[in-house]
This record gives sequence, C-alpha cells and structure tokens, in this order.
Amino acid sequence: MTKNKVTFDALELDALAELFNISVGYAASTLSDLTDEDVVLSVPFVNLSSVDRLHKLLSFERGKLTAISQNFDGKLNGLAFLIFPENNAFDVIKLMLKTDFSSEEISEFEQDALNEIGNIILNTCFSTLADLLKINFECGLPTLSLLTAEDLSKPNNPDQDVLLIQIKMSLEDYDIESFVVFIISVDSTMNLKIALDDFIENM
Repeated sequence: MTKNKVTFDALELDALAELFNISVGYAASTLSDLTDEDVVLSVPFVNLSSVDRLHKLLSFERGKLTAISQNFDGKLNGLAFLIFPENNAFDVIKLMLKTDFSSEEISEFEQDALNEIGNIILNTCFSTLADLLKINFECGLPTLSLLTAEDLSKPNNPDQDVLLIQIKMSLEDYDIESFVVFIISVDSTMNLKIALDDFIENM
C-alpha cells in the first residue's frame, strides 16, 4: 500500500527555512572561529523531491567534492553533509591550522582535521535543531569521502522522497565555499511537520 505523502504549507516551509538558517548560523559562527574569517550564509533552499533528482537540485559546482557526512536517527532520520569543492577543503584546513603547509605536508592531518570540522559544525546544527524543535535524535560518527553530486543519490532508495535543505557558507575574504545539506527521509517528515507546527504555535 502506498503511503500518503506529507506536504508542507508555505508557513511551515518558511519556518523550516528559518530553523535551518538559525542552526547553520551557529555552525557558521563556529567555522568563523576556527578560521578567523567572516562567514556569509545564503538563503536556505528547501525542496521535497525524489532521491534520484537530488543532484539536479544541488547548487554546488559539478566535479569532485569533499564531504563529511553523519547519519541521524530518531524522530528525525536521514543524512547530513558538510560539503566542500575538493580544493576548498584544503584551503579551509590551512586557515584552521594557520599554516602555509604544502598539500603533501598537510595530507597526514587532512582526514582528521576535516572530520573534526564536520563533527563540530554538523553537531552544532543538530543540537540547535533539537533545542528549537524540542525533539531528540542520535547522530553517528562523521565519515569523510570524495564524491560527486550524483553520488548523493546512490545509497538511497531512488523511489523514496526526501526533504532537501541546503545552505551555502562562504568565507568572505577568500574564494572558499561550503554547503550544509540535510537529506531527511520521508518516513520522518510527519514527525518534522508535527514539531514544526508546535514551533509555529509557540512563536
């Protein structure tokens, strides 16, 4: 039997965008502290779509991407990503370590440094969302991988719908950008809708 799809009205979508804007805003502040650079946020992009269309909706450039991902599970379940275009990840590490190391010299630190950046930023988002929505969910360990936008669709069921939220974080004085992407399973969107309605009612 086919499940009825959960839909969000305009007010709920606006509230959802604002919630993620707040949570990623805290994460941007963390990235700013790590790099000593101002971080600018884009307007959140929110879309309910099929998994196999994700790569067409994502706004970052095509090509290899460095992604730190974390599973989350509970009343909300899905995947969260902190994504850098491949060369930008190296630049962020240099800013964070405040060094002028070559790529060869810094390579031994790269995986640990990126995982730590992803862990800090994504967990800042998670904790803020949990507080604002008054829901609990568990987070997995960060996983580092090189992928393309198309790869984001592959681990999932292509017939399943997901709620996509994407926000770009740019370092103001450098040509460096990153993206925070939440892919929320349709199985938990009803829980999200209920939490959103409670949030709106208590505003």
